[in-house]
Amino acid sequence: SEGALGEIRHVNIPNIGKSWADPGGRPKGDWWSLAERGGGRLGANGSHQVDLLRWWLGEVKWVSGAAPVMVPDRLDPGTGERWTATADDVAFFTAEMASGAVAQVFMSGVAAHDMGNATRIFGSRGTITLSNDDEKLLFAPEGEDLQDITITDPNADLPGVNAGIWNVSVVALMQELASAIREERKPSRGATLADGLANQAVLDAVRISGTERRWVRPEEILAGS
Repeated sequence: SEGALGEIRHVNIPNIGKSWADPGGRPKGDWWSLAERGGGRLGANGSHQVDLLRWWLGEVKWVSGAAPVMVPDRLDPGTGERWTATADDVAFFTAEMASGAVAQVFMSGVAAHDMGNATRIFGSRGTITLSNDDEKLLFAPEGEDLQDITITDPNADLPGVNAGIWNVSVVALMQELASAIREERKPSRGATLADGLANQAVLDAVRISGTERRWVRPEEILAGS
């Protein structure tokens, strides 16, 4: 908000895991692996990534990507029965933002190793990164080395809250939502149903792009909804 990054030029977010790498590691009927039951990496993880991109950078203008099934042939680990995964276990896209920035997101559940999630934002005046490994927020102005600027979330020590920044970060959101309901007002910050619809349009654009092998405008999907 203070402009330390300057003009945001591009964002890179890899999210690499191995939960679906073993063809014999998921049971038959696993909803995560079935498109008809809402499974897949794009919806499970991509929805969060799109929400973050829109929160940081504004609307998505163009999208090119795909959501393939790389390991469709599977075996139930308990029975040995063969079954077919229909939901994407890999999803990726490049987004051209209305601001002019470019974002690239790559998500995989079929890697040999868990690499976690990394977020890297590159501006004209600085760089900021966040990694799952140590959950430290690093920043560097142009010409300087990255320095730790992590601020501990005051809700991290609350009883019953699971460890990890992604879990803890939800607490403040829920506190604000509960306060807004109690005080009969709109939440001061946070996503709305309109944001959810806009996010879904981007996810739909990724699927259309992968099927039709072209760039897609989420705005066109919203106009036709």
